[in-house]
Amino acid sequence: MINHIYLDISLSQIQVFLTVAECKSFTVAAQQLNLTQSAVSKTIASMERILSISLFERKKTLELTPGGKLLCAEWKNAIATIEHSIERAVLANDQGMQVLTIGVLDGIDLNLFKPALDRFQERYPHVFLQFERLNLNDLQVGLKTGILDSIIGLSMANDTLQDMDIQYAKISHSKNYVVIMHKNNPMASKEKVSLYDLRDEEFFAITPVKFPLYTKRICQMCQKLGFTPRIVSTFPNMKSMMTTLVLTGKGVIVTSQFSNDFRNPKLKSFELDNTDDSIIVAWIENNRNKKPILDQFVKEMVTYYENKMS
Repeated sequence: MINHIYLDISLSQIQVFLTVAECKSFTVAAQQLNLTQSAVSKTIASMERILSISLFERKKTLELTPGGKLLCAEWKNAIATIEHSIERAVLANDQGMQVLTIGVLDGIDLNLFKPALDRFQERYPHVFLQFERLNLNDLQVGLKTGILDSIIGLSMANDTLQDMDIQYAKISHSKNYVVIMHKNNPMASKEKVSLYDLRDEEFFAITPVKFPLYTKRICQMCQKLGFTPRIVSTFPNMKSMMTTLVLTGKGVIVTSQFSNDFRNPKLKSFELDNTDDSIIVAWIENNRNKKPILDQFVKEMVTYYENKMS
């Protein structure tokens, strides 16, 4: 049973804590929140007293304690859940409008499915489709917690989704992966590049904290050819990797052709034979059974793909 004294912590206090954690400064957090530094300090001290733990290590730079890090991660999700539920409630009350919140893996080009989405909107004008760009971990958490009704991602996540009892269906044909490099890279002058040709190159990757399956898949593909990719830097998302590649001219990136981030005149891409990926739509079956409009959305996406393939 929850200790009732913990209920004395308000949402506004939690927001103060999250802002301080992000800014790593009482002063900067106070400026962002339009509060005095004293008020911010007193809020944190009050929370620490109620929780009976220290939230920050007050050194030269303000750092979260282990307990503070745990609460920061958990409370971010909690605040996001509350904000989403309020937004959806407001929309639901607006002339009976239904809301479907669709999570989309960061980097996927949704224009590939615009005809299907347009047709769904024409058939169900009372439904508001809300899209959110997220990394794989946040997509899975959002689906399991009910923040998201469905997600659109890559087939590399199939094993993880199965483990989490999430259902999915393929909604695109398969495509080879591509390797992307700057046009100044000596290899960019070749007509064809294989994955094995990259054995001496410096790889960029997405940090495993944000997308663990990405690094795992790239390593598996390379290890089948007898080498381990030399990953020299990791990034929070694909856009950060691409930006660094464009500006520095260094490194190579192996990614899906379904990404919309690599079409830059300064970059050169090559298809990698004997690799494949596809796009999937995923959902929780119990939610689909309870929410008819979610069922219709899934059917629309799958039918669009089947019609294209026939």
